[in-house]
Amino acid sequence: MIETNRTYKVEVAQGQTFMDQLQFLDENNTPFDWTGWTGEAAITNVNQTLKWDVDLTFGENGYITLRCETDAVGTTPSIPTELLTITVRLVDPDTGAKEVFINGSFVVYKSAMWEESA
Repeated sequence: MIETNRTYKVEVAQGQTFMDQLQFLDENNTPFDWTGWTGEAAITNVNQTLKWDVDLTFGENGYITLRCETDAVGTTPSIPTELLTITVRLVDPDTGAKEVFINGSFVVYKSAMWEESA
C-alpha cells in the first residue's frame, strides 16, 4: 500500500497548527480498518536533512489525522517555504511496515504578528 498524491498542497501561516485528514479505502472502495495498526509521520525537505514530527492518529472509516505545529522563532518560520514531503509510516501488525509518501508543497507564510528585528 504505497500511495502518492502529487497535487497535495498545504498552506498555513506561521504559528498556525497544520491539521489534515486522509481517508484510505480498500480495493472495494470500503474504508480501511486500522485496528491493530501503529504509525508515525514526518515532514522532510527534499534531501531529508531536515525533519519535523507530525502527530498521527487513527480514526474510524479509514481516516488518519495528521497534526503539526508551525511555531516560529523570531521572524523566521520553523518550517521553511519549499517543496517538502509528508511521509506516513504505517505498521501492519501482520505483515510489517508500509510507507505512504505524499509529495507536494508545504508552505508556511510569515505571520503579520511578527515584527522585523532591526
